[in-house]
Amino acid sequence: MDDGRKRTLLEAAAKLRNEAEWLEDLAGAGFELNGPIQDDYGFVGHPDVEPHLDDDEQDEVDPDGPLRLN
Repeated sequence: MDDGRKRTLLEAAAKLRNEAEWLEDLAGAGFELNGPIQDDYGFVGHPDVEPHLDDDEQDEVDPDGPLRLN
């Protein structure tokens, strides 16, 4: 590999197998997709764990009603 961009098909297959094993391990631990995969991105969560909200999502969720800016 010259600069990290050139890979053989065998190297690519090995990397994909490694990623597949990681996903299988997650599934075996009870993790599930939270929705469909879009544009090569998917999000996983565990049904026993409350999802973490980032700062932007916390602004959108208000238990007392809609977000109000004064």
